[in-house]
Amino acid sequence: MAVPEEDSIAIVGLWCRFPHADSPDDFWKVLINGEDCMEEIPPDRWSQDAWYSSDKNMPGKIFVQRAGFVQGYKLFDPSLFGLRDEEASRMDPQQRFMLECSYKAFENAGITMEELHGSDTGVFVGLMNTEYLLDGDIDLTQMTSHAITGTASSLVAARVSYTFNLTGPALTVDTACSSGLYAVHLGCQAINTGDCSMAVCGGVSFILRPNMFVSLCRAGMASPEGRCKPFSAAADGYARGEGCGVVVLKKLSKALENNDHIWGVIHTGVNQDGRTTIPITAPSQSQQEKLLRNIFEHYRFDPHHIDYIEAHGTGTPVGDPVEANSLGNVIGKARKADDDPVLLGSVKGNIGHLESAAGLAGLIKVLLMMKHKKIVPNVHFDRPNPNIDFDCLRLYVPTEVLDWTLRGKDRRLACVNSFGFGGSNSHALVEHFPQYDDDSPDSTNKEQGKMHIVAVSARKRESLKLSVEDLITCLEQNPDTSIERLAYTSTVRRTHHNFRLAVSGGSVEDIKQSLENAVAGIEGAVRTRTIRRKSGRGDGSELDKRVIFVFSGQGTLWEGVCLDLMDKEPVFKKKLTEVDGLLRPYVEWSLLDKLSNKEEFHVPIVAQAIIFVTQVALFALWQS
Repeated sequence: MAVPEEDSIAIVGLWCRFPHADSPDDFWKVLINGEDCMEEIPPDRWSQDAWYSSDKNMPGKIFVQRAGFVQGYKLFDPSLFGLRDEEASRMDPQQRFMLECSYKAFENAGITMEELHGSDTGVFVGLMNTEYLLDGDIDLTQMTSHAITGTASSLVAARVSYTFNLTGPALTVDTACSSGLYAVHLGCQAINTGDCSMAVCGGVSFILRPNMFVSLCRAGMASPEGRCKPFSAAADGYARGEGCGVVVLKKLSKALENNDHIWGVIHTGVNQDGRTTIPITAPSQSQQEKLLRNIFEHYRFDPHHIDYIEAHGTGTPVGDPVEANSLGNVIGKARKADDDPVLLGSVKGNIGHLESAAGLAGLIKVLLMMKHKKIVPNVHFDRPNPNIDFDCLRLYVPTEVLDWTLRGKDRRLACVNSFGFGGSNSHALVEHFPQYDDDSPDSTNKEQGKMHIVAVSARKRESLKLSVEDLITCLEQNPDTSIERLAYTSTVRRTHHNFRLAVSGGSVEDIKQSLENAVAGIEGAVRTRTIRRKSGRGDGSELDKRVIFVFSGQGTLWEGVCLDLMDKEPVFKKKLTEVDGLLRPYVEWSLLDKLSNKEEFHVPIVAQAIIFVTQVALFALWQS
């Protein structure tokens, strides 16, 4: 198996908003529990009474009642992105979600807004639907200039570049349902050609109007039940879903140099069906196989080493057998006689077909499985599709949670398919990068009692409470979090906004408890501020206040003062030693010696020197 080279592309950050999942942790719960996230079309999208008909031949009607929806899609904080309410209200939700998910993906990557500002980061977005433009409720007499910038598909990528001041290439790509993974491929290419040093790549799709449903129903592509059933005998078409997924890419060598968390290493490729099938929407098995063989040859991978395939797997009677045959011929049949078959799955059974965001959903699913070392079950797979010879193709669709074993290799390897109905095919090989010993106990257990600071911030006081609650939820969902990594990331690799909270603790549980206690205080502060605003007494002057440190000349000393900090905190010890060196020309004793001699604490010059150096060293420690 090929070893990742330094010019390989690393995934250093990710985020997602999918049906029933507002974060990667939420998405993992959906996957590991085998949840079906399809639901009845909500009335805030359109009236089903006006559009639904059980008669599949009724013109202008839809026979589908279910899809996968993101909750709270109208909620948005424009101030976080420097937008005015008027402009934000005219923006396609797809623009808003790309902004939010990009921000969270950068945060997940530990990249601050200051680092991004003016960087040559590229933005590549897959987008195929512009249903916001079709909103029949828009009063044309009320349209403003923001209607243009808020709805143009080209502005989805450009908006991200503008908001974060990114000067690399910005491109919105439409290859239909392969758009998202195609955008990832373009991001990888741009990094390798030097067009940008980092890329944020995403896919986004939203269901706002029934027009696409009408087209899919007329074409016979939609599942009447509103559920994708990949590779199942019950497969009867695809079910629509919506959402947004984003990944942050950079060269592996740069990621290692920056001490980034590496979710995985990715290798991509694309091709086109051309006129190999009739009609244009028919998938081409020969071109799908050609793409796979080209990628394995180009990146020098043996398909025998693939553990898992995240298929396009829409649950259509034609598409599933074609894809299964191509995967089996290239990957499955590369298996040795005594090997287990290749594991095959599709996230579309859980959340539906996210169209231009589908490739990102599949990619993020694979990365989460690698993180947790688990293969998640496929839903709606009761009986195998009789038109697919799974045994001959050496493919197996798991329906329960499995451990993802290494099979004698040093890392896990998977691939992701994503196809567009016009013949644009994209594929990605994904390697797990064993950066840390994930099975080792938390390093903080080795140094009991060592205190750590964890910081949280937000643009608004009200948003600070939500950020704290999000962190509490994250810690509850990830109980094995290293407190050292948590403290480092929250203080060094986060953008620090105006409203801030810091807590300290010796363990993750201590931090969580302190955060929970702080929530009530924030709520009280928000209520007080609201009362002041209503009474006209709030002048916002708190934004102008700055934190200062007051160095006192007196204090209490005790035996062993500073010794524990000197032993555990190199920054504290370094500063104390530095001050001791500056003091030596003026006294005949060493400050370091006096710290372990409590009898001399009563001597004023010694006591005051110790008090002074303790405060200076503490400031240096906090500053670090």
